[in-house]
Amino acid sequence: MSVLRKYSVLVFLLIGSVVFAQYNVVHYKYIAKTPMYPDYIKDSFLLFNQDKQYFLKPYTKDYKNYAALQEDKSYYAVKKSNMTSLMRNIGEERYYGIGFAGQFWEIYYDDVPKIDWHITEEHKDIMGYTTTKATAEFRGRKYTAWFSMEMPYSVGPWKFSGLPGLILEVYDEDYMFNFIAQEIQMTNDVPIFPKFKYYEDHKNDMISYKAFIEKENGYKISSLQQTYANSSSGNTLSARDLERMRDFDMEKTFEWEKNKKIDTSSLKK
Repeated sequence: MSVLRKYSVLVFLLIGSVVFAQYNVVHYKYIAKTPMYPDYIKDSFLLFNQDKQYFLKPYTKDYKNYAALQEDKSYYAVKKSNMTSLMRNIGEERYYGIGFAGQFWEIYYDDVPKIDWHITEEHKDIMGYTTTKATAEFRGRKYTAWFSMEMPYSVGPWKFSGLPGLILEVYDEDYMFNFIAQEIQMTNDVPIFPKFKYYEDHKNDMISYKAFIEKENGYKISSLQQTYANSSSGNTLSARDLERMRDFDMEKTFEWEKNKKIDTSSLKK
């Protein structure tokens, strides 16, 4: 059997084998305000129980709830589906993800450093739940999270976790990125996307998150070079461009970059 045929059969089997399990579901609004996307608002979904958590962030469509996302079969593809996703075993720091590295969808593993939260005495109401404010720095940004101990689950949207309650809202100090809970459904029998089984079956084939980010940064550099080449300004890629390359990403810096020197090999001589 050819490699292409094997892959096609695998996709067919995964799409046809949707697994139902009991999970809690939190529907968040993801709001980004960057120069390129000043009013970017999309739905995202956290699924979790005592063993696992999953996070889904569609790129191109809006969904009023998780049931609406389930009904959209176009998102059941294994990799290329216009939707980033994450999976984590509760109690572990490693995340497994599917993301777009500039040109191609990649499957990766990310050993996320433990977030050192500072819990304050501030409180506010979100959706009828009393929440507590916590602050932390994570990969180059300062974040504020609001979590509720009325729901004692140490999970939250995206890679935010480690607090003694469910995170209902989190945002960075510049309000560039924000997740805010819209709806919470507890203990539901819901279908788990087939791509999550793909994670389990292909852990040994994943690339590291460092390799993923290197691919993403490489694409950014190539795009900047092309922009300068097409302009009449006469400007070329500079060291400052490289330093600020991730200024509008949620993750600006990484733990493996400590004491790093800017690689200027891509600069025009």
